[in-house]
Amino acid sequence: MKDYIIVFSFFGIFILLTIFFSNLNTKVKHLKKRNKKINELKQNGYTISKRWDCNYITVGIDDLKKILFIIVLDKKLSFFKININDIIKKEIHSFGFIKGFITSVYIDIFTNKNLTYTVRTLCITRGFGVRNKNKAVLFSKKYAKEICNHIEKLQIK
Repeated sequence: MKDYIIVFSFFGIFILLTIFFSNLNTKVKHLKKRNKKINELKQNGYTISKRWDCNYITVGIDDLKKILFIIVLDKKLSFFKININDIIKKEIHSFGFIKGFITSVYIDIFTNKNLTYTVRTLCITRGFGVRNKNKAVLFSKKYAKEICNHIEKLQIK
């Protein structure tokens, strides 16, 4: 009987730790590095009209030049520029391994050059994910909708 209690205790601790690490993973990280890259863009003549800071990426839009910037935090800072006039279609998706938990909220951006960009407004790399009603999930879905709406607004102009 004691063996079952020990096994269930370890299993319970494991679940609690993965939920803890998933929630810890939703925080916005390395804002100083992002701001440094944004300042480099400003020095190159771009103006960031609108900016969204997500947990692993920063998305910015230059309304005048109609360019979408994606700054990705990885071992080194990756950077992508997409001309808004080249965007054909945008789709918002969310994904989770377990029903009721989300590990990723992202936008698939398709261009007329047959390129597909995946812009992850929420990316959880550790744990089971976070609940659907979590504040981070709601904000990332809101950011994804705002990004798509802002792109559509600029495509109409």
